[in-house]
Amino acid sequence: MDPTARRSSLDAVHGPFDARQAAQCLSVIGRAIEYLHEHKIIHRDLKPSNILLAADGTLYVTDFGVAKALGVGRPQTETGAIVGTLGYMAPEQAGGQSSEISTRSDIYRLGAILFELLTGRPPFRNSNPLDTLMQVIQGEPPRPSQLNPTVPQSLEWICLKCLEKEPHNRYESAAALVDDLERYLRDEPPRIGSPGITQSISRWARREPTLAAHLAAVASSSVIVQVWYMFYGRGLPYHLTVMGIFAAWAAVVAFWHWLLRRASGANVVRFAWAASDVFFLTLMLYIAADPPEPLGPLLIGYPLLIVAAGLFFRVRLVTFMTVTCLLSYAALAPHSKHFVCGSEGLYDQLAGCQIEIDAAAVLAVDVPTRERDAVSLQNILDSSDILTADAVGPNVVS
Repeated sequence: MDPTARRSSLDAVHGPFDARQAAQCLSVIGRAIEYLHEHKIIHRDLKPSNILLAADGTLYVTDFGVAKALGVGRPQTETGAIVGTLGYMAPEQAGGQSSEISTRSDIYRLGAILFELLTGRPPFRNSNPLDTLMQVIQGEPPRPSQLNPTVPQSLEWICLKCLEKEPHNRYESAAALVDDLERYLRDEPPRIGSPGITQSISRWARREPTLAAHLAAVASSSVIVQVWYMFYGRGLPYHLTVMGIFAAWAAVVAFWHWLLRRASGANVVRFAWAASDVFFLTLMLYIAADPPEPLGPLLIGYPLLIVAAGLFFRVRLVTFMTVTCLLSYAALAPHSKHFVCGSEGLYDQLAGCQIEIDAAAVLAVDVPTRERDAVSLQNILDSSDILTADAVGPNVVS
């Protein structure tokens, strides 16, 4: 490299690159990284600021300060240490799993560079470094085409393949990545093909964990209610009311999620979302716990809501959700018989059982003859305004 040549890093180039230009740049960088891997070296800190662009367009990979030589001596980094730049490090690197860092960790960082070349921003970017760290470890980056609609689908597949959470799901080598990039530049489909339905759903759930958790909870609760409806045969108006509440709950969840991604007052939206969740669950418990049977399994919704609040990584929000759930459950205390015994109808059945037991106790008195038993029972039946033959039951009158 000519020390007098004028150079700048890739991050100094503002705005997203043209898709083909981005693919060409990453193809050159990928060949350089493959050369390092062939010589048992992992860079561990690939990012746009470490890629220099010379005046003649030549790209240079620099800054090997935290590079690691594979299979040479002791590990340079102890397990638990985080090495690299937060927005570009692989999940295993962000989690401090030094023993898991491999050449495929560099593949992830190449995908992060491609993502920024296509969109003008890194895959994960938050004002709070802790949020960024948790997203790197557990989250899914947005699809590049969401941020830049001009990104071709095949190039998006290549980028997301590099950014897979599990190392074994990424490209097996930088050479394989370069091969797919060159296939794209030749207008040929990449070898990886399109992601399947299961993989797409999994990526979406990691990309939107809060929304996915809420919708899964609403769907599970509606299934519980549906099973109760099938077994205990409530009327159609009741069933439609309950399903309508679930539909409204799902719509409100989607609205809060939409607002959270666009509103400036994100904290206010989070607290409002938490309050609405508690309201809908409490309303569901109040309405659904009518005769003939209670919906006791739905009570687990309160601790689940507290767990879901933890997905935002806000201690105050979890505290708010906990207190709100406790107050809401306490508000159901006047209706606690719905959750303990089920309904007024169940109380009536228990009262009938008690009358039967009392009548059986009368018959159990030691009397000389069976005729006196029958006379005593007949006197009870004639004198009681409550007891009937149906209530006593065939086993008693026999």
